[in-house]
Amino acid sequence: MAKKTLTSAAFLSWQSASRILREKETCRAVALNYFRNPRKIDAIIGITEIVDSEGFEHLKARISEHGVQALQELPYIGPITSYHLAKNVGLNGAKPDRHLQRVAAATGFETPAALCTELAEAVGDKMAVVDIVIWRFATICSEYLSFFSGEVP
Repeated sequence: MAKKTLTSAAFLSWQSASRILREKETCRAVALNYFRNPRKIDAIIGITEIVDSEGFEHLKARISEHGVQALQELPYIGPITSYHLAKNVGLNGAKPDRHLQRVAAATGFETPAALCTELAEAVGDKMAVVDIVIWRFATICSEYLSFFSGEVP
């Protein structure tokens, strides 16, 4: 079984934040059997506390309204991770990872967001889709920078 599935099972399949908190020591112990990073597991418990106190719908609305800034307020979520998480929860945007930073620079754009915005408008897709296509290409083609800078025919 995949680590992600096992971690979800350890946290009672995310059914109830209040139940997870009532059983947090057990959830934590079981999760650490599969995901051996205590700080990340504690961050999950911290986020569960936020969901329980704030309410899922309120937190979801706050994330929709404030995007990555709201995500960065969550435990263990930093500036780069917030962009990855934003995409995972369905927000439209581009993450400034190393591949997209390099492609943006190679194509004359100041940021991955500027690059993905222009391409998204040109092809009629969301920025998040353009982001993943460029990222995937960069991960499977070692010469991706040559391609984007026009050096590869």
